[in-house]
Parts: sequence; structure tokens; C-alpha cells
Amino acid sequence: MANISASYEDMRSRARQLRATRDTINQSLTAARQQVDNLVSSGFVIDSASDTFQASYREFTASGARTIDSLDALSRNLEKIASTSEEADRDLGRQMKR
Repeated sequence: MANISASYEDMRSRARQLRATRDTINQSLTAARQQVDNLVSSGFVIDSASDTFQASYREFTASGARTIDSLDALSRNLEKIASTSEEADRDLGRQMKR
């Protein structure tokens, strides 16, 4: 037997919060990448070190963004759990009335 103590709306609310968190983190990563790009374009020039630093930071940002996008999948799964549970509850209620 499943032990669910959260309401369907609680689950949907948490899913929305996960998406908001994802968006906030993505905005922070973008801002940080822009800061690194600005640093490199405005004077951090050391032969190959500055280009390598910028490239590795861009890869870090891209990798982080891919990982953070998993929050969207988690939020979709949470919404599916809420919808499926709610639908099963309604169906059981209808069947018991017969």
C-alpha cells in the first residue's frame, strides 16, 4: 500500500517550485557565463590560458544546464503522480457508489 501524505495540489505546487528553481539556476548560470565572457573580452588575455579558461567555463555552464534541465523531468513526473493518483481516487469513489 502506498503511503502518500501530500495532497494532489501540494505535489503540483512542488512541481511548479522545481521549475521555478530550474529557471533561477539557469539565469544565474547565464549571468556567470556573461561575467566570464566579459572578463575575457575586457582584458583577461594570457596567450592560451584565457581562451582555455573561457572554453572550460562554457562547457561547465552547458553541462550544468543539461543537469538542471532534469528538474523539469522531475516536475513532470510529480505532476503525473498527482494526476494518476487523483484519477485513481476518483475512479475508486465512483466504483464504490455502484
